Amino acid sequence: MRNPLYLGTFLIAIGFVMVLKSDPAWLEWIVGSIFLLALSFMYYRTIKAEQGMLLEKFKDAYGNYCKQVPAMVPTLVPYSKGEKWPFSLQRLIDSKEHKPVFWIISCWSCSTSKRASSSNTKTLTTHPGT
Repeated sequence: MRNPLYLGTFLIAIGFVMVLKSDPAWLEWIVGSIFLLALSFMYYRTIKAEQGMLLEKFKDAYGNYCKQVPAMVPTLVPYSKGEKWPFSLQRLIDSKEHKPVFWIISCWSCSTSKRASSSNTKTLTTHPGT
C-alpha cells in the first residue's frame, strides 16, 4: 500500500465518528458523514498532488511502482522491485523510530502505576459497614 498513514488516519477518523454522540441521534450521522467526505476529498487531492511530484521526480520507476502497489488497499504481496534491506538495529536507532516505542511504554507504565495506586487508595479508605 502506497499511503498507509492516510489509511490509518482515515480509519481513526471513522472510529471517532462511530463514538460520536449527539442529541438528536441522526445529527451524529450527518456530521460524521460530512466530516468523512471532507477528509476523503482532502486526502484524494493530497495523494494526487504527491503522486504528480513523485512521478516528476522518479519518472518510470514510480509509475511502475504505482501499477503494482495499490494506493489505499493493503496487500499481502510485497513489492518485488523494492530495495531489500535486512533489519539493522543501528538504522532503527539512527532513524529515531524508537522514540514512539519509548513514549508508549512510558505512558503505559504511568497509567498502570496510577491505576494501581488509586486501587490501593480505595481499599485503604473503605470502612467496614459502609
